[in-house]
Amino acid sequence: MIILGGCSSTSVQTEIINVPDQKWRITSVSVSENKDNWRVTGRLNSPNIFGLPDGHILVSILLEDGVILDQKKADYRKILGGAGRHRRHQFGVALFAIDFKSIPEHANVVAEFQITKSNVVIKAAESNVVTHSS
Repeated sequence: MIILGGCSSTSVQTEIINVPDQKWRITSVSVSENKDNWRVTGRLNSPNIFGLPDGHILVSILLEDGVILDQKKADYRKILGGAGRHRRHQFGVALFAIDFKSIPEHANVVAEFQITKSNVVIKAAESNVVTHSS
């Protein structure tokens, strides 16, 4: 899996944790600083456009020693597009974004895909961790 991520002015590492055996997967996470806050954005992809599951992305800011500094749930939304392409050849795309007041240098930003089925949250397995340094 190719992970794209980045941060313009500080050294931040990003991690992606996906739910095993799901078609929808987080494929990229990036961190950017603007005037008032820090924004974590990401993208989910699927081999088809149907069946985006109910759930959220749990975004955690971890310090170098593993202590959780902040944690928020980000909702995702499906992007419909592909003008001119036949519907069966389209791929599913969904995006998410969440703001934080601050993210310290050398922090670890973790995006974990969590699916809700019958009011039970299905969490990702640790074996599916993908890391990208920026």
